[in-house]
Amino acid sequence: KKPKGLEWKYQGVPPNAGIAPQPYTNAFRPAWLHSSFACMKKVVLILAVVVVVAAGAFYVQRSRVKSAQPCWGKLVNIEGAKEQWAIESKATSGTPVTVENILPYLANMPTCHLAGATYIIGKIGEEPRCTVHGTVSHFNPDQY
Repeated sequence: KKPKGLEWKYQGVPPNAGIAPQPYTNAFRPAWLHSSFACMKKVVLILAVVVVVAAGAFYVQRSRVKSAQPCWGKLVNIEGAKEQWAIESKATSGTPVTVENILPYLANMPTCHLAGATYIIGKIGEEPRCTVHGTVSHFNPDQY
């Protein structure tokens, strides 16, 4: 006697008819495979939905963080240009820095992505700051 659930199902052609099933058909699949395959389809569908929802949430969060990064990155670039100028000109701490001093070390003078915000370069030893976002060490991201 065969264990329950392992009997073979056939579709249309009995197994003793002398006709071999075509390759890749479902004509002679065990009964247990029919039910578990349907269950597996449902599990894969649920996992796909979870992945899509998680990816969407990650994308939304990433876009919020990215909107503040341009300003922060530009402040870092200004600080690097100030340091490079200070090394090459042997400037001491507290020496005022102008745009003309650091412009050779930048592709162009950066501007903040928010209208009306400006960068204050400051002196050697001070962090540059944005009038809206603050400095690199005390950065205030955009509010949503």
